[in-house]
Amino acid sequence: MTAIVHAGTGNFSYSNSTGGNVRIIVMSCKTESNTTQTGLITAGAATYPLYPNIIWGKGILVPTGNAVLQPVEYVLANGTTFSLAGATTGNPTGQELIDNGNTTDLSGNWTVPTSVTSVCVVCVGAGGYKGYGGSLAWKNHIPVTPGTTVPYQIGKKGNSSPDSARSGGDTWFVDQETVFAPGGPGSQSGHVQQAFVGDGGGNGGGSSGGGAGGYTGDGGDYPSSSNQPGGWGQGGGGGGTSASSSYGSGGGGGVGLYGQGDNGQGGEPGNFPGLHGHGGSGGQDAPSANYGGGGADGGGDSWGGYAGMRIIWGDGRAFPKYNTQDDQTGTDTVINSYNILVIPE
Repeated sequence: MTAIVHAGTGNFSYSNSTGGNVRIIVMSCKTESNTTQTGLITAGAATYPLYPNIIWGKGILVPTGNAVLQPVEYVLANGTTFSLAGATTGNPTGQELIDNGNTTDLSGNWTVPTSVTSVCVVCVGAGGYKGYGGSLAWKNHIPVTPGTTVPYQIGKKGNSSPDSARSGGDTWFVDQETVFAPGGPGSQSGHVQQAFVGDGGGNGGGSSGGGAGGYTGDGGDYPSSSNQPGGWGQGGGGGGTSASSSYGSGGGGGVGLYGQGDNGQGGEPGNFPGLHGHGGSGGQDAPSANYGGGGADGGGDSWGGYAGMRIIWGDGRAFPKYNTQDDQTGTDTVINSYNILVIPE
């Protein structure tokens, strides 16, 4: 039997059925977490803690983190198992998404589930009618009390008339000082884009067809002149529209509510539908790009993308991208990558 390399992400397990001993060498292992709960290393009957937020392994001379490192080589007898396992969540885990496709703001009160004492929230404002993209804001570990209600608002779509109503509505959770994602100003609305409030986020892209704000950067902008590509979103934001001297401009890309992903590409010069901006972080492409894409100025759908809000809770979950996926389960310590060598003795 020759040596075998195992590489991947997530938990790892190897059972020795060679008839003799094998040597297990951890060449590298990277873990991530936003808590202090440890995972578990098992080598036959021996166990060791797998610490969060470290890079550890053979030949890694200056590992990250402050944890005491475990052995990097193990001798595994026939019929026994070696494994690396992350730490599973110890508290209730869940999520809820609320959006609003109406032309009036949606106000409500969210009831805190049983045993939930802390939530993480991302908010996106609505895109403006022929206007800017909506901004995005997120905040982690907001304290809540089980059984109580928390006020929120999900912003309206910008109206086509009157001019003063063309801006997309604002989205917030608790109040405008806790998590606040302003909607994108609409064309001829006279409104000025406000700043988001939270632990992080991004502003919507400017002018007509701006991209929705990202998790760590702004949405893409309308180009400075015709027949130029639209700006790319940053930090997972939506891409901005391109502009054509013949066709006008398209709409801006939206942004997803499931954590930070790829940046949205800006629209390309030419004609529709190529002018439209692309969604960032799993959001929709324009036109009418959910969530938060700015409305097209001409030749396409002038409505902006819906506003939306997503609430998540559970150990080891936090924006912009830690266990924020569509999942009712969570982990406290995740194995981001491993590279393990198995050598028969």
